Amino acid sequence: MYAQGSEPFDDLVQVACVGLVKALDRFDPDRGAAFSSYALPTMSGELRRHFRDHSWAVRPPRDLQEQSLRVERAQEDLSRELGHSPTVDEVARRCGLSDELVLEARQALAARRFTSLSAPPGGRRRR
Repeated sequence: MYAQGSEPFDDLVQVACVGLVKALDRFDPDRGAAFSSYALPTMSGELRRHFRDHSWAVRPPRDLQEQSLRVERAQEDLSRELGHSPTVDEVARRCGLSDELVLEARQALAARRFTSLSAPPGGRRRR
């Protein structure tokens, strides 16, 4: 599932292994659940935490990250539904946020990706 992402696959395997070790430490067989029922969600949670914490070039506060991701999903959904880019007001209504919070979330989304200052202008490589 994660093999095609931007993160090296070996790093993701390592993060999942950390989740497995945490599951081993915290598992209580007396509760009657199978180990796999406990380990898989723990490993998935560790991977989600890794992506949340490491996929931003500049890391905004967690609540702003979550708002940004909600705004991003709402923009994508509204674009498909409406057939055009949604307005700030449309996104705000969909997310239950104020216009100002939507604008702040959009700015935070820009922090997810960055371009090196030494990169050639226009994104083209020099030969």
